[in-house]
Amino acid sequence: MNKLAVAAVMAAALAVTACGGNASGPAGPQEPKDKGPLVVLTYAQGDQLPMYQEFFDKCSADTGYKFEQLQVDSENIFNKAIQLTASGDGPAAILADNQMVAGLANAGVLSPISIGDLDPNDFVEGPFKSGQFEGRQYGLPVGNNGEVVVYNKGLLDEAGLEAPKSWADLTEAAKKLTTDGRYGFAQTFVAGETLSWNFWAQLWSAGGSIADLGSPEAVEAATFWASFLKDGYAPQAQLQWQSTDIIGEVAAGRVAMAQVGTWTLSNLLEQAKANGIEIGMTTQVSKDGSAPIVPFGGEVLSAGSSVSGDELQAVSECIVSWSTDVEGLVKRTKLLGYLPSYIPAQEAALRESPFLTVLSEQLKTSRGRTEEVGADYQSRTLAISTALQKIATGDATAQDAMTEAQASAAKGE
Repeated sequence: MNKLAVAAVMAAALAVTACGGNASGPAGPQEPKDKGPLVVLTYAQGDQLPMYQEFFDKCSADTGYKFEQLQVDSENIFNKAIQLTASGDGPAAILADNQMVAGLANAGVLSPISIGDLDPNDFVEGPFKSGQFEGRQYGLPVGNNGEVVVYNKGLLDEAGLEAPKSWADLTEAAKKLTTDGRYGFAQTFVAGETLSWNFWAQLWSAGGSIADLGSPEAVEAATFWASFLKDGYAPQAQLQWQSTDIIGEVAAGRVAMAQVGTWTLSNLLEQAKANGIEIGMTTQVSKDGSAPIVPFGGEVLSAGSSVSGDELQAVSECIVSWSTDVEGLVKRTKLLGYLPSYIPAQEAALRESPFLTVLSEQLKTSRGRTEEVGADYQSRTLAISTALQKIATGDATAQDAMTEAQASAAKGE
């Protein structure tokens, strides 16, 4: 989100606040409020909420401040954080997707934290940097996920194929494995962040950048990523499918290979085993087959700008504690299929969930989604997902769709 867009959201938030009888404007640093409560804004749901509250209760015991969660929908958390801060009731901490950190910091919603004696080298570099904006640390990662390529080992063995590493490998295998009643490959093509997120590795492997969606490299990568749908090697249904839908098709033998989220792997392995299918896993492909540069998902726990002094210190201590809590992070891995970026916890998690080793390998060469464009990421993720769908469905050529995407992103639309 660019600064003009942030200003518009802040103005709207202030207008809403004024209608409610409180026109005090965005909150500045506040004095401690008698040991809390300190509100953590989150989009966690279901079993996550009580598990997270157990951790925040530990923070309460350790710091003397009571931590409470305020749950909102994931699509609303960004604007909600801005609105609450503008009204003077900003959250003490925000647990949100790592790609939101830059925009929230740019909007003045976050406070830099102190990490004390914590050694950044104890974290995987990409996820650790996802808590930064313009050189300042606003939060720390509490777990990461990603997308990897899964495949039916029996089908690849029968066809004499190895696990794909390059664009050429994946295209050849998808073509060869597509038969009546079976598709060679599937990936999520639902418009939105999931589609753009699963494309960035291909853009980067072609030498492209999120900052220039109209470049020849971006056009080449988009042409490749949409080709499976256009050539009939992937099902049209994936225009509506998420990873949770795709794994059922792989486990049933109706899709030979797929790129899916790591949060689905445990279920995939269970379903496939019941059907007598052995699943292999490998990293996302790259243009030339070298180690891919991949984006990663997962949340960062950040400090809100409404806290200062002792409250900010308590929040900082809580953030550091969660990000280095080996037992808690391993528990989260089991529930969500997330892998800690804190290396001692990651090693422990892999002993219990070895199938996530492929994600561990990807994280070593990972890149944050906002590293290239900072707070302008939101406009670019929307633009690229729209372009990819147009290319895949034949509504526009790759060149036209990507040129339009760059123009839209540059305007902050």
